[in-house]
Amino acid sequence: MSKAFIAGVGKQLPNAAVTFDPFHIIQLANQALETVRREEVKHEPILKKSRWIWLKNQSKWSLKQSNLFKSLPQGSAIDCACMAPP
Repeated sequence: MSKAFIAGVGKQLPNAAVTFDPFHIIQLANQALETVRREEVKHEPILKKSRWIWLKNQSKWSLKQSNLFKSLPQGSAIDCACMAPP
């Protein structure tokens, strides 16, 4: 999925289609989310205990997780990226 891999495949196998499996797409999205969350924690310490509410289906949140989400400041980068309607 790196640019070098894509370029190498294009050079060595010009007729091949490059595909990406769903596992690695989700893995990259989760890594990006964690990077943003860690950066946001520096400005909003309340996010420190919020990792799993961003990764877990909202319908399966515990009462504690639901209350934590409601207490978070609105408009953070994570909030905008993860809770936007599909």
